[in-house]
Amino acid sequence: MNTMIYVILVLSSIIGGLIVKVQCVICDRIEEIDDDSPLAKMLRNRPIHTFMCQECHDRISQKTKERLATGKFRLYRDKKDEEEW
Repeated sequence: MNTMIYVILVLSSIIGGLIVKVQCVICDRIEEIDDDSPLAKMLRNRPIHTFMCQECHDRISQKTKERLATGKFRLYRDKKDEEEW
């Protein structure tokens, strides 16, 4: 799937258009983003990064917050130790 996103970006860059077509990794919806946007630049320069549409992003964050509220779900994050000088 990542290869497909990269191919779409390369073809769009070759054509020289001002709009880049990207595909959501979850729902496979194709959206158009501005060629000069930081997101388009990140996807062009680092093809390992993937695009997720705003609808999928909102749905995942809402479900995560609901699971956190149950108390049975723990989100493991690194604890940052602040150095005191």
